[in-house]
Amino acid sequence: MKPNDTNRRLHLVAGLSALLLAPLGVAVARPMPCITQPATCDYDLLCTFKLELEEKILIYETYLANGPRTKSAQAGKRQGVAYKGDLYQQALAGAKQEEPALEGEELAQAAYDRFAAKVAEKVDAAARKAECNELGVTPKPEQRGNWSGMHTDRNDCFGYVDFGRGENRDTYTPDAGKEKATGCLELWDSDMGHEAVHKQLCMERQRSKEKQATTLGSLIEEDISAYRYSIQAAAEALKTMQIRCTTDKNTDAFRKRADQLLGQLTKYQLQAGARP
Repeated sequence: MKPNDTNRRLHLVAGLSALLLAPLGVAVARPMPCITQPATCDYDLLCTFKLELEEKILIYETYLANGPRTKSAQAGKRQGVAYKGDLYQQALAGAKQEEPALEGEELAQAAYDRFAAKVAEKVDAAARKAECNELGVTPKPEQRGNWSGMHTDRNDCFGYVDFGRGENRDTYTPDAGKEKATGCLELWDSDMGHEAVHKQLCMERQRSKEKQATTLGSLIEEDISAYRYSIQAAAEALKTMQIRCTTDKNTDAFRKRADQLLGQLTKYQLQAGARP
C-alpha cells in the first residue's frame, strides 16, 4: 500500500546515509544477520554499527533540541541537550506559509513532514563526512540497508517501509518491503522496533476516551520515545562488536572513540549494550 497525501504518518529517518552513499550495482540478499558466529572482530561491522549509533544520536538530540518538553524543562535543558527550537519554528512557519488554510492536525502533519525533511538533511550532511580511518576501512553503506525509512500510519496504526524519496518514494508493507530490502538484519529489526513503539502509542490513542490534540510538538515528542528504542538497539550492536575486537590492538584508537559514544547513553538514562 502506498499512502496518499491525506495519510497521517510519523517517519523513521533511517537508512538515509546508506541511500546517499550506496554504490550502484550492490546487491545483497534479503536482510541477513551480520553479527554471527564465530565471534570474530570484523572491522567493517565495527565501523557500520558505530556510524549507526552516531546517526541515531544525531537524530535523537535534534528532536530533543526541538521538543516542547525540553523547552519547558529546568534551564531549558533535557538529558543534557539544550532547547533550540530552530527547526521547529522553521517547519511550522514553512507549513503555514505554503498552505495558509491549514489548521489543527493537518497543519501539525504538514509541519512535521517539513521538520523530518530538515532532520534528514542533517543526517545526509553527517553521512558525507562519515569515516572509520583508524580501522583502515571505508564505510560499507550496503550493510546499513537500502530502505530510505519507515513510517507508521496514524489511521490504521500500521508500519510501512519506504524506498526512495519524494516523488520517487515507493511504500511497501513490512513483508513486501523485507523481500526488497538488503543489508544487516540487525538494522532492519531495529527500525521495525522503532515503528512498534509508534504502533503502541497509536493504539493507545485510539483506545483512549479522551482525544488529545495532535500538534507538531506532540509528533516530535512521540518520535523522541521511538528514537530512544533506536539508540538502545544501535548501542547493543556496537557493544557486541566492541567486545569482539577487545584483543585486537589495531582497533584500540577506534574503540576508544566508540566507547566515548557509548558513554553518552548515560545522560539519556540508557545502558549501553542492554536489550531495548
